[in-house]
Amino acid sequence: MTQKPDLVINGGELVVEGIGGNHQYEFKKDGFIYECAIIVLGEKNSPPARLRIYKGTKVTLSQDATIVSR
Repeated sequence: MTQKPDLVINGGELVVEGIGGNHQYEFKKDGFIYECAIIVLGEKNSPPARLRIYKGTKVTLSQDATIVSR
């Protein structure tokens, strides 16, 4: 995590899903939506986080993620 990121997007929106703690941050740029989901309550094998990138309504990337603290 010492390298500069390839992409920085500001001004995201917090989306809360019910009262279980799951939430996501959505960022929009150049026709893409970047969705960073934090999974607090999930299924047995759920990752702690997931990144999805959409172009319109089509998912162009979906991958599990790890939460990194400073």
